[in-house]
Amino acid sequence: MQQYDNCPQCFGSGFQTIETASLFGLVKKQHSIQCSYCSGTGRVKKRVKCSICDGQGLYGGTSEVCPTCNGTGYGDGFSLVPRSKLHPGTTFNRVCARCQIKTVHEVKTDIQALRTTVSWEADEADRKVLLTEQVRVACTACGDSYYVKLDPNFHEEGDYQEPALPAPAEAGW
Repeated sequence: MQQYDNCPQCFGSGFQTIETASLFGLVKKQHSIQCSYCSGTGRVKKRVKCSICDGQGLYGGTSEVCPTCNGTGYGDGFSLVPRSKLHPGTTFNRVCARCQIKTVHEVKTDIQALRTTVSWEADEADRKVLLTEQVRVACTACGDSYYVKLDPNFHEEGDYQEPALPAPAEAGW
């Protein structure tokens, strides 16, 4: 179930106060306007910390950007895709590591099980194994592809609309 926090901009009121001044600054007025950060609802989705990198944004001994959260430490466009839609052809918005711009990415594989041995006892039966899941994704602009581990805190079922593919002139939005 999606959880919400009070909006950090309007503190849950749904409105922000702005001050306007006359041409020479002699007359000042305060106006209440709808908060643009939360669209007047007074609440925003609670940001869930990425459990793959523990909210640090870095993975693999602080040397690589975490592919699950895209280096933010919290969910990004990939985390909003419901688990039932994580199949080839599903698209989402994300900043590409190679292009360094926000582009549309596409899921290239179905969910795959990943088995990682985390200890090396002499007897194979005693070794500790970590079971996770992953999908392969690719940037539609440059073709860069990589595997992303699935975080169990992300991918809630709900309304999801795949982003429109940008026109070539809009590639840098």
